[in-house]
Amino acid sequence: LAQERQFGERLRAQSSLSVTSAERNRDGRLEIPAFASGRVQASLDFERWDVSTDWYFDRGDDSAVSFGGAFSVTQSSLAYERQMRFTPDVAAAFARAESEDLTYRGAPNVWTAALYGAHRQRWGKLDSELGLRLDFQDYDSYASHAQWSPRLNLRYELSDRLRLYASAGRFTQAQQVDEWRAEEA
Repeated sequence: LAQERQFGERLRAQSSLSVTSAERNRDGRLEIPAFASGRVQASLDFERWDVSTDWYFDRGDDSAVSFGGAFSVTQSSLAYERQMRFTPDVAAAFARAESEDLTYRGAPNVWTAALYGAHRQRWGKLDSELGLRLDFQDYDSYASHAQWSPRLNLRYELSDRLRLYASAGRFTQAQQVDEWRAEEA
């Protein structure tokens, strides 16, 4: 669900609510006679609720401010199982054990939140944007994190067809449960 609103000539907003429910299953086998054999089984089930709002205020005089926030809650179930067998020569050639087994199961409940804002200003042929984003994540009993991401973007109009861009900043993004690498436990 999404809604866009215009509040007068200078202020507008877009807000959305989305719900995702998905499951993913993998089942595979490896058979290379005289080299390796193995099996992998993986499953991921999750349900996520996302809410976001973005606001844009045109200040006039070649200046604008944008700001917003996002919040998401995920419940999930992960299972990953792998058995690998290598012949002694192959294991030695790749510095691996002859037998590698891994089993991982988890049911993380995750929430993420973000707040962000930016100011854009134009001075003749030069456009600038100064922004800041704050991200927070809580991965149930696994870990909690917070990051800040400042940025500065510049654009200079050399001619009607040629522009010069420069950007500096720190960019981070919360990892969602469906992006986790369960094979690394």
